[in-house]
Amino acid sequence: MKRLIIVFFLLTGSFAGNAQKITVEYNAGFGSYNMSGMKDLLNTMLPELNGVKTTDNFPGYLMHDMRIGFEWKRHQLGGLFDYMNTAGKKGVSDYSGDYSLVIRTKGYKAGIFYRYTLTDVLLGELHLQPYLEMSSGMIFNNVNLKESLHYNISGNPAPENVPGMEEQLKFTGPNFFLAPAIGARLKLCSFVAVNLSIGYEWDAVKKLYMDGDKSKKLTKNADWSGFRAQGGLIFYIPLY
Repeated sequence: MKRLIIVFFLLTGSFAGNAQKITVEYNAGFGSYNMSGMKDLLNTMLPELNGVKTTDNFPGYLMHDMRIGFEWKRHQLGGLFDYMNTAGKKGVSDYSGDYSLVIRTKGYKAGIFYRYTLTDVLLGELHLQPYLEMSSGMIFNNVNLKESLHYNISGNPAPENVPGMEEQLKFTGPNFFLAPAIGARLKLCSFVAVNLSIGYEWDAVKKLYMDGDKSKKLTKNADWSGFRAQGGLIFYIPLY
């Protein structure tokens, strides 16, 4: 993380000296996630119960993306901050009780991005600017695993020492990511543009360790690799 921060400030610091504008950006989009390790974990945790079914298997979900950067001629360079989440769920419920297993995975992304504007097409008073993009950095994973088993036993008064179980574990660990993309900005005026992009993210995954006890690790990992599509707004602040 320290190396990433140093690289970010070295790159943006030298670039900012020639920058013409500061850019502030928000995008929302959809991502498909590989999550093969988390899917394996969900499938291998099989309780000795009949009728257990998987209801969620780490589907793609809404993403939030914030960026701050500098623009100079055809170049744009800056920092990005992303939030992603997905989950796997299985369980069963009937008159006798219920069983539930939930594996919720969250990813907090921090990195740098670079865009190169290919051309500037004038559409009346609007400017269409297609671009190429590359981003890279770290994802900080947070995996929460919660398993519970409860029995419904009637009685008045309620019986004591009813068998059941509830356990919750938390694992954390970083990924390195690399994400090429193509996109386009439609500048509505000198200080606002609509942004659309599609791309693919590749993750170099690492092990996940139990929160508070690094000697215990999860044999599976959180892999956010997959396709990305997003759109949002870019705001421009002139520097001179």
